[in-house]
Amino acid sequence: MEKKGLIIRKTDSADKRAKKLFLTDKAKSLEMELREIQTKWVCAMTKGMEQDTIDSFSKQIDIMVERAKELNQKEREEQE
Repeated sequence: MEKKGLIIRKTDSADKRAKKLFLTDKAKSLEMELREIQTKWVCAMTKGMEQDTIDSFSKQIDIMVERAKELNQKEREEQE
């Protein structure tokens, strides 16, 4: 993605080991198109499912994402 000019990698000033990634203007211009593709994909994947089922599944995924963030943070703290 960096070679394609979509992201810029910068060293974190607070932690020289860490790298921060930023979207370039080129990537930002693609964002709306990608969101439309994502919406179509989600609609296709959930076709025929009850909205309550979709909502419940989304909630469970959100919980898993939060747990992953917590685990990553805990791992970083243990490495320091």
